[in-house]
Amino acid sequence: NDGFEQMTGYAREEVLGSSINDLNLWNEPLAIVGDTETNPSVRNMELPFKVRSGDVRTGLCSTEVVTLAGESCLLIVVRDISERKRVQAAIQEANDRLARWVNELEDRGREISVLSEMGELLQSCVSQEEACRISVNVAQQLLPGSSGALCLFTDNGMLLEAAGVWGGFSTEEAVFSPDDCWALRRGRPHAASDSDTGPVCAHVKQTQAGTHLCVPMVAQSGAIGVLHVRQSDQAFPGDTMTAWLSEPKQRLVVTIADHTALALANLRLRDTLRSQSIRDQLTGLFNRRYMHEVLGRELLRARRAQSSIGILMLDLDRFKAVNDTHGHAAGDEVLKRVGRLLQSRARAEDIVCRYGGEEFVVVLPQMTLQGAMDRAEQIREATKRIVFNFQDRTIGPLSVSIGVAAFPEHGGSLDSLLTAADAALYRAKVRRDCVELAVPHVGSWPEHETQVENDPPSVAERKPVRKSKVVDHGDRLW
Repeated sequence: NDGFEQMTGYAREEVLGSSINDLNLWNEPLAIVGDTETNPSVRNMELPFKVRSGDVRTGLCSTEVVTLAGESCLLIVVRDISERKRVQAAIQEANDRLARWVNELEDRGREISVLSEMGELLQSCVSQEEACRISVNVAQQLLPGSSGALCLFTDNGMLLEAAGVWGGFSTEEAVFSPDDCWALRRGRPHAASDSDTGPVCAHVKQTQAGTHLCVPMVAQSGAIGVLHVRQSDQAFPGDTMTAWLSEPKQRLVVTIADHTALALANLRLRDTLRSQSIRDQLTGLFNRRYMHEVLGRELLRARRAQSSIGILMLDLDRFKAVNDTHGHAAGDEVLKRVGRLLQSRARAEDIVCRYGGEEFVVVLPQMTLQGAMDRAEQIREATKRIVFNFQDRTIGPLSVSIGVAAFPEHGGSLDSLLTAADAALYRAKVRRDCVELAVPHVGSWPEHETQVENDPPSVAERKPVRKSKVVDHGDRLW
């Protein structure tokens, strides 16, 4: 009929007298005939059919066995639904694309939320270790199935060492040279795969290379380290290298690296400023203000724990003569050497500070009075062994006078303890090269002595302890 001619492109003369198999319209023509043997009627079966031009279209077929001129015949009714299928396929593709976009937006939203929280946490970090742990946790959340490492430069800047790893990262790759990483050499992210012709970073073991991305961490015009992320084919067998190293994923890794680099740079700057504010620039020891801060805290802790604290106040003998004879550079070297000596004799919990001029104070938490006296004698004896050459001149041996006080024997507050140690130091300076014990306090400590002073006593507050005695001896001002 006309519909057949329009749908298939065959003319009536070409098909009259031909069997259904001869026309080669159906890929599986016998399937229709076969169904009629058991089920003579087929309704709305979708079957592809081939038109005269060779194109394949989709038809909605219904069959019925009818009798014509005494013979059973198969009547096939076909409606071309190719356009409808095309529209349905286009709608399905649009729906799938929309679903992918929705999923991508949800992923971006989740990533933005995690990165925002990461930024807040990094701002609250007080140490490099905390910042690295946070960054590693975020990498695990946003890059599931991956493995990698956060590698930072060592103190000397010659090597990089993994400060945090995840996903079974190999310890064999935890330390490497900056020249082994293409990202550091090029100053920008470097992606590679063991199946590519591009260069693979030398710090990546060939047996574990897979697909990987290295992002340099740079902040405040300086390289801090590199963020290495690896994606093996085994972890995501369905993902191609191109899919895993897509532009959005690379931007995500770069964002994590940038957040981490800025946080680490700020922490290092904060540590530097903190160190400058609590350290003596010449000797590297803690300064007076920090000593007051820590001693106040230790007094509170000692009161709660009912423990003791030892205080050593030291003054170099005849230090003014060293400056006058050999110059201030020689005096500075003397102070440095005495500072190193005190540090070498200190425990991890001890606080050694330069109190001012040639005076030093050593705070000894959980140290008994007898222990403090023994430590003072050890320091006094060791100081006498300091002899060195400076600009072709021999300086030394040195000597030191030490006043010893302890909590609770000599005071219940920061001010009273330092005053007691200071008075003992004055008595030691009369003889020089000796250790003097503070006079024990008699009675209970007033309530106000349990408080911690926020500011160190001024020079004027300390002067009255010695003012009447300096007239008699004079050498205290050396």
